[in-house]
Amino acid sequence: AALIEFTARGYNATRVEEIARRAGLSKGGFYAHFSGKDEVFEELLKRSLTVPALDIDALLEQSRTARDLVEQLLDILYAALSDPAGMATARLLLTEGHRLPDVREVWRKDTNALASQIGTLLRRATARGICSESIVYHEPWLILAPIAYLVSRLDILGARPNLTLRQVRLSHAELLRELLEPRAVKSTRT
Repeated sequence: AALIEFTARGYNATRVEEIARRAGLSKGGFYAHFSGKDEVFEELLKRSLTVPALDIDALLEQSRTARDLVEQLLDILYAALSDPAGMATARLLLTEGHRLPDVREVWRKDTNALASQIGTLLRRATARGICSESIVYHEPWLILAPIAYLVSRLDILGARPNLTLRQVRLSHAELLRELLEPRAVKSTRT
């Protein structure tokens, strides 16, 4: 209920009464669970903003090629974005996260840890000959950049009618394959 109200109205315009009504509670019922709008907003972001952990060994075991690795990695990274609630929460963090610097800091650290895991994955995949060394090998945070762009594009700039999650994921996969496929194995655009 809080996610729907905050997403539709923004933080400032959302009232406790609206959250309570949407949740099927009285205003008193709401206050039996939360001290106010700030607390429900914080709990919403804490509960919903989870950065995936990578099982590096499993990803490497199931990947014979850079294409395999890219597809598996993007499946993990795009899973939350395919859920409308996950996308709405990411947009709330982007637009209203300044209200909760501690929550935003935890998310930043978790995202940096994910980039570090991606770096470890790429180093091990390169050592096995699955991938080639490229800019994302040295700067693994760049693998997350198209996702950050998508979230900001949809929220701040407004969605282009032809910009779908599927198209962004396909383009992201193609970009990563171009960067990671061993040079002698590079395929043409599909």
